[in-house]
Amino acid sequence: MTKSQQFRIDESQTRRARPDLRDEKILSLLSANARMPITAIAKKVRLSKEGTFYRMKRLLEQGVILSYYAAFDLRDFGFYTFHVFFVIDESDAARTDEFIRHLIAHRSTRIVMEYSDRWDLEWVLVARDVQDFDAIVTAVTKEFSDIVIEKQKFEIIFGYKSRSFPDSYAQGPTILGPKSPGLHEVDKINLHIMKELAEDARKTPVQMAKSVSLSPDAVRYRLRNLEKAKVIRQFSILPNLTLLGYHWETMCITVKTFDLSHEMKFREYISDKPSVIRAVKVLGNWDLMLHIATKDASELHKAVKGIHKAFVDIIVGYQTWGAYREHYFTSLPKIIVENKDEAKRRGL
Repeated sequence: MTKSQQFRIDESQTRRARPDLRDEKILSLLSANARMPITAIAKKVRLSKEGTFYRMKRLLEQGVILSYYAAFDLRDFGFYTFHVFFVIDESDAARTDEFIRHLIAHRSTRIVMEYSDRWDLEWVLVARDVQDFDAIVTAVTKEFSDIVIEKQKFEIIFGYKSRSFPDSYAQGPTILGPKSPGLHEVDKINLHIMKELAEDARKTPVQMAKSVSLSPDAVRYRLRNLEKAKVIRQFSILPNLTLLGYHWETMCITVKTFDLSHEMKFREYISDKPSVIRAVKVLGNWDLMLHIATKDASELHKAVKGIHKAFVDIIVGYQTWGAYREHYFTSLPKIIVENKDEAKRRGL
């Protein structure tokens, strides 16, 4: 399959980084707030400002930090997140590469992940509703009907945990609950600011002011409002998990029941499980989906069996499959920026 720009997972990569304790602390702080001032980071890691800047620069140059980015709640724009898993006929390498490039270029795309197990590809995208999602998937599968053998689809309906790193690095989960779409139009300037932050969350108001023809104070005001309205959920970093020695496993679970007591137990259970970096409730063939980052098969076995044992009374079945390479990631799909007149928000 085609090899794209480097993202979080690439199992063909053999090089490994060896961050020391101070580097790990810097990664932890930046994963919690990528806009934290260097002076504040330096104070927490007990280094000079210059020494801290050097380490941050080195982490970027080594590829440990792939980028700084802002995470957005796209429900404020009337968009929801969906996943599609594909089994494809890979006998025609050129056609397979064309399919991957098509998914990457699609304006609704958030993530394209390649697997080496039950499924070949995962496509994470946004859509306005189920009908919009169905139309998008139908159009894509029609165009590539010669290689798409099987697919499964589902919608994210609730988020329990979302982190950039395993808990040994990250600080504090991001929780997404039920929410109605916003009711007011987002102006072009806010969208432009969001686009810049999606590409580099450490850009200063002074840097952004030049591109939106506003004063730095005006940019700061808009930025505060975006954060206050929780349109911006978090500023974090995109880490090279493979370089740090981690492997990515997706686990999907079917349960026979999942009432409030089970939900509370599940939330509490995953909150202190270092390997679980993301956990969501889904609507589709499965009921729960988890992303697990571990350094070896033993850790993975312990994590998966631990989940099954803790919820053996309700789990009907589960599947796991390992990610091979992430081909694309963005926190702000092109459709959000391109459809300025259709984008919605809660009120800024």
